[in-house]
Amino acid sequence: MSEEQNNEMTDEIQNVVNEPAAQTPEKVFCARCGSEILAGQEFCPKCGQKVGEKLVEMQDKKMTTGNTKKVVAGVAAIIIVVIVVIFLVRGTQAKEITLNKSSITVKVGETAELTYTISPEKTKNKNVDWKSSNDSIASVSDGKIAAKNEGDCTITVTTKNGKTDTCEIVVEPAGPDFTSIFNEYCSSTYATVASDGSYLLIDTNPDDSEFSDVEGAAIVAIIAVNEALELPDSVLNKMGKTRSLDGMQTYEADDFEVTWTYHPDNGLEVMYALTN
Repeated sequence: MSEEQNNEMTDEIQNVVNEPAAQTPEKVFCARCGSEILAGQEFCPKCGQKVGEKLVEMQDKKMTTGNTKKVVAGVAAIIIVVIVVIFLVRGTQAKEITLNKSSITVKVGETAELTYTISPEKTKNKNVDWKSSNDSIASVSDGKIAAKNEGDCTITVTTKNGKTDTCEIVVEPAGPDFTSIFNEYCSSTYATVASDGSYLLIDTNPDDSEFSDVEGAAIVAIIAVNEALELPDSVLNKMGKTRSLDGMQTYEADDFEVTWTYHPDNGLEVMYALTN
């Protein structure tokens, strides 16, 4: 081989040696499971992890989602605890309250009492508040009513959670019920009772005639009324002995008085009247 040929071979070998080696493609692996990702794949065929997304970012997302769920669960738990505590503290609440009476009639100076029932029976707080619509007529305290003046008002009872019931109170003048006494013992032919029940009048000779045809019945009525009012026998005895010249006679009781006059032409007239 000539020297020239030898040099050409040497240069060719040198060129081959100096020529860069073919680049081997770099392999890509999944950041989550470590599986190899082939060229052109956007997601790991094994676990679905997106190619190029760092595992830390995925963990952050999981942590954020997990923390959010934990917070929501925590809040829900707190709400449940609060509801349970409120229920335990308040217990069963009243659904209805009912008074034992819807109306009461009392006289001035008298007292009465109301009671109530709360349902359901297992209601925890059974305390109530009482109120009168007019304390000057009748006041109320713990269901006890005190009648003060003639008139009417409403008593209201209220549970702690706002359930109510009412009772109508009628306060009549103090003293005997002359209307009831009139209806039981008297007749309109010789007796008169005031529309407000404040007095009862019995006249043994209402027509002022020479001979009264109702005198006997009127005297019987006077006797019955005196007994109903629990008057002493001395009162009836004085009525029978009263003369025209004696003028008006009077007997005073605690809350009423009895007055009477006698005249031979007019007969015996007796007035029973409330004083309060």
